[in-house]
Amino acid sequence: MIEGRGLCYIGIGQSALGSVLLCDCGLKESLAFDVAFDKFCDGFVNPGPYWEHVVEYVEASLKFPNTVFLIRYEDLMERPVHNVKKLADFIEQPFSMAEEDQGVVERIVSFCSFDKLSNLKVNKTETYHSENTLFTNDTFFRYAKVGDWQNHLNDEQRERIDGITRQKFKDIGSCLSDYLSSI
Repeated sequence: MIEGRGLCYIGIGQSALGSVLLCDCGLKESLAFDVAFDKFCDGFVNPGPYWEHVVEYVEASLKFPNTVFLIRYEDLMERPVHNVKKLADFIEQPFSMAEEDQGVVERIVSFCSFDKLSNLKVNKTETYHSENTLFTNDTFFRYAKVGDWQNHLNDEQRERIDGITRQKFKDIGSCLSDYLSSI
């Protein structure tokens, strides 16, 4: 059983999956995009098949709603202040009225913004090692634009990801939709 609070999972919309996980991967030995895309769709990615990973988090959030905080990236980007407040409430560290009046939440959102984080020296010059793969830290920063996947996936790739997503999420789809619409 999961105890305590603090597990936060930020998921991304189904058509953005391949774009976010495959583009600008920063590998020393880059795979051709089509090869990397096939590996992603077939579940050969670290830390394992993406869809199974999401299903596990959704199921955990439904079973332990006070332990697992689930939010879609698109929702976080659309309403960052609202969602930072929800996250603070979730970890039982809500903002006081004085903090809200002083703009603390907005400053946190600004401090943690894509522009701020992507421009830190450590994220421009340092590297990250995962198993036998070396990534540059800027790998984790692309454009932070909802819907950018449209610039990276063709129609066939989008259809493939959408089909896999529908099949993998068929058992949790309505639960997930209900849950996400409630936040």
